[in-house]
Amino acid sequence: MSSVYNLYLIDEEKIPEKLKGTLEEKYNQLIELVTQIGIFYETIEMREFDFIMAIEAVDWLIGKTQILPVFTFNNSPHGLLLDETDKTGDNRVFGYFNSEQVEDLYDCIKFYENFDIFSDEGDLMLEHNQDVDIDAFEDVLNAYVSVLKKAFDTGYSIAIIHN
Repeated sequence: MSSVYNLYLIDEEKIPEKLKGTLEEKYNQLIELVTQIGIFYETIEMREFDFIMAIEAVDWLIGKTQILPVFTFNNSPHGLLLDETDKTGDNRVFGYFNSEQVEDLYDCIKFYENFDIFSDEGDLMLEHNQDVDIDAFEDVLNAYVSVLKKAFDTGYSIAIIHN
């Protein structure tokens, strides 16, 4: 079964610094805000396992920072979805890169805009990421290069809604 990952460009200044309600209510408010004021950019559709492996492989390629996988799954504007008191472990999956993080990541990923998976570097990446599906890797790399470039050029942040 496929999962869907919608990438949005967003002006973080339009997101309130606080939301009221439970974690679930804040999550729903944030989704609504992003879909209303954000600019839909692209959809990635694939099995969740393939997406995770592809994100890990792209992260390996750009320097093993772990920023890409962590913030793709567990970050929100202004930390709106952080709840230190929630002991249920029922965290809402939401991805977010603020404009400063976009700049840092784009500086790393821009060199891979025309990455050749069949190059020596591609062979090395595949050797270290043996579970990655090549098509999924290429789709995720191309989507992230593209959205990071657009966000970098416009000064926007990136939100990732997981469905």
